[in-house]
Amino acid sequence: MRELLVVLDKVDRVVPLVAEGSRLGVVRPGSPLAAEDLRTQPHRISARAWTALTESVEFLRAARGVCADGGDLRVVRALVRGAVENACCGVWLLGASRAERLADAASEVAVERSALVRRAGELAPAVGAELAVAAWRACDGLSPAVDGVLVRAEVVDQVQPGIDLASVAESVRPVLAAAAVGLMVLGRGLELFKARSRVVLPGVS
Repeated sequence: MRELLVVLDKVDRVVPLVAEGSRLGVVRPGSPLAAEDLRTQPHRISARAWTALTESVEFLRAARGVCADGGDLRVVRALVRGAVENACCGVWLLGASRAERLADAASEVAVERSALVRRAGELAPAVGAELAVAAWRACDGLSPAVDGVLVRAEVVDQVQPGIDLASVAESVRPVLAAAAVGLMVLGRGLELFKARSRVVLPGVS
């Protein structure tokens, strides 16, 4: 758990960026994101994306708190999953084209979460689709983990032939890997928000 706490402590670097009054969350008139907000009123894309990113930070902070208090790893795992999902949602909203988002919305009532996570991974080159999906699935308690099984069972006694008593322990490694991926996707989301919320003058990158 100590290694996991070291990873989760990194969320402190992001907290000031999303704190109330942060200039990073300001969408400047004339920016690409401001133009898109006008087309999506009253449900502004910028507000939805910013909410997803800030909630990802809060999930990570909550996970860090539980971990620091020596709490249940299952709770930490659920919180990390929430952080990954929200970070991916923010990246998808900011990185996918409007036509792509409209096509996804038209095809289903809501975008399939696994598809959204995969696309967000594609939009975060340092992560990639496969790692994003693997990290997300590592926290659902059912799918294969990032670097091995999520739980392991050790037989401690035999009640009678064919019936064993097992001690089940969760592995912290998949949760650690998922937290690291969540932080990377979150970082990409904040980069996209910053880039799309500022005014780019002709000939200036």
